[in-house]
Amino acid sequence: MQNQWGVNSNRTMVLNFDKTNSKNWKSDTYVKLNSPNDAILYELHIRDITIQKEANSSFAGKYIGLVEQRTKSHQNMSTAIEHIKELGITHVHLLPAFDQYSIDETNLEKAQFNWGYDPKNYNAPEGSFSTNPFDASVRIIEFKTIVKVFHDANIGVILYVVYNITGRTENSNFNLENPDYYYRFDQNGNFSDAAACGNETASEKEMMRKFMLASVKH
Repeated sequence: MQNQWGVNSNRTMVLNFDKTNSKNWKSDTYVKLNSPNDAILYELHIRDITIQKEANSSFAGKYIGLVEQRTKSHQNMSTAIEHIKELGITHVHLLPAFDQYSIDETNLEKAQFNWGYDPKNYNAPEGSFSTNPFDASVRIIEFKTIVKVFHDANIGVILYVVYNITGRTENSNFNLENPDYYYRFDQNGNFSDAAACGNETASEKEMMRKFMLASVKH
């Protein structure tokens, strides 16, 4: 029986994070460079790079498809992490991989796509990229797995996080918690919309700024 509570991140989960760790996770460190100028970034979208037919992945559209070993395209070219290593880059820059409003994780057979500019829960990995979105621990385990595999290959992982807007406004988690506090408003009292996404978070407010800093550290 599938656990409807774990899907789409609609409920809080109490989790023992030690049970989500891959081997040697606690001794893992970020990739260090002599200078930031030495960084060579490769930006990618987890679903896009693994779901295309040429990726030839057993885990199309999923986190672990990104680090699948010894995969080849139909033209016998390396794919997934093997291809990324051949590029000679120092870091992968993952387009938004945290929880999104627009993807219904209960219906992944239906074609759905969003590059991630509609954040729902900033600190929870997106469930549609996991092999089992109904078990909320799986997305965490698999997310940690790809980070560790990249680090083992001496490739750093940079996360693109969309802190400046949320995927919903009046019914967002922020607004349900403390109406109007986390957002900017224009002179007419309407939600400010400089990003053309329906809202702007108010990083000038103390608790919003505190949330962002805590999230980055997390």
